Amino acid sequence: MEAWNGSGRPYNRNKAESERGLHQIIGDRLTIVRPGPIKGRRDDTPDLLTWLLRVPEGGEHIAPGDGQDPVEIVDVKDVGRFLAMAIEQSLHGIFNLTGKSMSFRESLDACKSATHSDATFVGMPQQFLHEHGLETDVVLHTFAGNFPLWRPDPNNPGLFRVSSEKAFKSGWRRRAFAETAFDCLNDFYSAKNIDRPNFLSGAKEKEVLSAWAHRRA
Repeated sequence: MEAWNGSGRPYNRNKAESERGLHQIIGDRLTIVRPGPIKGRRDDTPDLLTWLLRVPEGGEHIAPGDGQDPVEIVDVKDVGRFLAMAIEQSLHGIFNLTGKSMSFRESLDACKSATHSDATFVGMPQQFLHEHGLETDVVLHTFAGNFPLWRPDPNNPGLFRVSSEKAFKSGWRRRAFAETAFDCLNDFYSAKNIDRPNFLSGAKEKEVLSAWAHRRA
């Protein structure tokens, strides 16, 4: 494994360098896991939580884009189970732990189902949202902006499209999405002095929903 001399965030560089250094020490007996966004217990990046709190409000909500942009998340307990399995079975090599890719609309429907919500989603193209000041998280440089987990990034076509098939073939299994959702919400409601993520205000969302409805009329 050669040293990485490319550009990138310090986190990316440090992770790559730690893998390279450990491989030099341990060799082929090394097990490397590469999770995607880790959700569930003690998740301090409130992207999934934002939707789990927004959807139960019911009524209409903006569903950005055409709904086909991919989303990949993994439960922290599933990552832990794989690590335990890798130790028990001496699984060596590199394993992606990104779960199964789903469409953004499927992720919204999963949040709706997990919270028993009757909310409805109104699809809107990115250009229309841009014209009304609702930018993506990439533009806002945040993980919990107007539409968390929606990342239509043409410059990064591999985002949320990482295969975990090697881990699945090794016997890895995932928890149901509803269990991950429960853990996220349980942590939020059990914690003290935790602000509710609400980057997109209800008033702004209703304003844009109204503009979209009149545009189509």
